[in-house]
Amino acid sequence: MLRNILIITKAKQPVIPTTPGILSSDAAIPVTPDVFATPSTDPSTKVVTLSCPTHQVIDRKIVGPIQVLLWVEADGPGPEGYHLLDTEESLSALIIAKFDEDYLRTGDRIKNWGRYLRHREKMIEGGCCVNDFVVQRTKEAPPRIDSVEDTTCDRCVRSKRVCAKLVDHDGDIKLCIFPLPAAYRDGRSISELGY
Repeated sequence: MLRNILIITKAKQPVIPTTPGILSSDAAIPVTPDVFATPSTDPSTKVVTLSCPTHQVIDRKIVGPIQVLLWVEADGPGPEGYHLLDTEESLSALIIAKFDEDYLRTGDRIKNWGRYLRHREKMIEGGCCVNDFVVQRTKEAPPRIDSVEDTTCDRCVRSKRVCAKLVDHDGDIKLCIFPLPAAYRDGRSISELGY
C-alpha cells in the first residue's frame, strides 16, 4: 500500500505545451503534430496550402514556398508557354482551392506533398505529377495514352484532379498546372476552371 502511494506522489505533473501539439502520455513532453503550418506574420495562415508565400513545416521538416505557373497553349491568350499564376485573379483562387481540396486535405497527402517538394530534382527526373506521387504514391509517370505532353495526364483526367508537376523554368524549379486535353474541354476557354 505504501508503495502505491509513493508512486502516485512521484508522478510528474503535466506540462502545458507552448507550441502546437499534444502531450505524450509517458513523459509529459509536448509532441508536435506531423503537419502544421509555420506561424507567420499573417494570422490567417494556419493550414498547409499551395498559396502559402512562406516556409511551412510538413512532417516536422521545413518546406520552402514554390512559385506556381500555368501552361498556356497556342490557342490561349498570349504566347504558348509558362505563365506565372496570378493569385489575385478569381480563376487562380479557384485553381488553388481545387488543388488544396485534391491534395492537401488529409495528413498522409500533406506528408507526401512535403516529400514531393523536398525532393524537387528527383521529381523532375521521374516526371510524375502531384497526383502520381501524393495520391497514387508512385515515383515515375505512367505512359500517356489519351493525352499529349503539356496537358493534363491520363490519370488526372480519370480522377478529375488538377494536374500539376514540377518543371525547370528559367533555371528554377516551379510547379506548373496543365490544362485538360482539347477533347475534354467541351468548348471552355482558358478563363474557365474546366479548361
